[in-house]
Amino acid sequence: MTKENPSPTWNDKHLQLQNSMKNEIALMREVLANLHEEEQLLINQEMKKREFLLKDRSSLLIKLSDLHAISIETTKQLCAILNCKKNTVNLKDILPTEKTECCETLILHEQLIALAEKIHLKDKYNENLCLHNKYYVRKPENPLDTARAPQRVRKTKLATYQKKG
Repeated sequence: MTKENPSPTWNDKHLQLQNSMKNEIALMREVLANLHEEEQLLINQEMKKREFLLKDRSSLLIKLSDLHAISIETTKQLCAILNCKKNTVNLKDILPTEKTECCETLILHEQLIALAEKIHLKDKYNENLCLHNKYYVRKPENPLDTARAPQRVRKTKLATYQKKG
């Protein structure tokens, strides 16, 4: 594995990888926003709107999967150009860290990892919230119901004191 003077092909593939990663990050942010929106719908128990949201997320995840496949293929092509010996290669191993463009790619990679973790946590949170909603169905509050509900009347107790003598 050499990190010296990259060829024009290497530069093209590296730029392609960066663009793919940027698109992945943008799409992952959309998925995360979708998950936040789902959380609000689950809290408010708006299940009809949630169904549409899940359909939207499904199409986002298909696009994300396609973009991720492009990133993986581009990374493999970069490895082929550099004659990498391992099948699984860390980006830190194939990118020269002294070049600004490579540092940007590594930062993009770290953002991808952080977003993937956030998406995973939010998805698990929403899953638990959904399970909770199945067991606890909150009835909508009607101000008229509370006004008409019989109020408990407190009895007044008098303290009496008897005088001796």
